[in-house]
Amino acid sequence: MTTYAQDKPINYREVYFTHAALRKIHGNPTYIDIQHLYKQVKANAASVPSTLGCGQHEHLGLTTNATTYARIASTPYVRPTAPAPLGPNNLGTAAQINENRRTYKLAVASNHQANLIEKTILNQIQEALDESVLMPLLHDDTGTIKS
Repeated sequence: MTTYAQDKPINYREVYFTHAALRKIHGNPTYIDIQHLYKQVKANAASVPSTLGCGQHEHLGLTTNATTYARIASTPYVRPTAPAPLGPNNLGTAAQINENRRTYKLAVASNHQANLIEKTILNQIQEALDESVLMPLLHDDTGTIKS
């Protein structure tokens, strides 16, 4: 099977993020440490192009709650969700079926992008904090940060 460059996921950290690595925090973080880390995380999310929300704040909505996002944007950021699968009875004209497939593929891609950006940011946070700080936050079975 041939793998093409366009089939590979984007390395958001290298291509878009303002902070490819978050500042390492040794030991228990202070309030100031957490604030600095959060600013870096928000800057990274806001550096990945998106038309969601008002389109001016990119994926900042992934890292802020709706109330905070509403203070800076007039249009809410709605995180893309996985669409329902196209059923075998995808009925209509050929043009309608093709449009349904196109819309479905766009929704899947948008959801996948948001998930990859979020996962990349969570991995950065995991790298920035000491393991002793993270232990209570890690899922027992997967070793990843509980969401």
